[in-house]
Amino acid sequence: KYLYVGLEGHSELVPWMWLSAALVALATVVLLNPRLRGRQGPLTFACVAVVLSVWIEKGLGMIVTGFVPSPLGHVTGYSPTLPEVLITIGIYGFGALLITVFYKVTLSLRGEIEA
Repeated sequence: KYLYVGLEGHSELVPWMWLSAALVALATVVLLNPRLRGRQGPLTFACVAVVLSVWIEKGLGMIVTGFVPSPLGHVTGYSPTLPEVLITIGIYGFGALLITVFYKVTLSLRGEIEA
């Protein structure tokens, strides 16, 4: 109830959960329709929608709300602090850097093997 309609006036995560549900519904329509699934654009959209939906559902819906309500029964809202946001951005940035380096190494090795 807390995730989809709010609880005791706390509805910070409600829009996120409805966005996750909408993304998974759209991805399902695209993936079940053979004409749409066969085209690159809709297939890319569906894949990105599934990843975003799972990220929202598991990240916000499972991790954050695991502590709502608290063991004492109080509902408290959560919003990340600036250090938490900056650390998260740093982790994603480092991951993107690693992927870029690994792709560069892989593509250069592939070029040497084919030559």
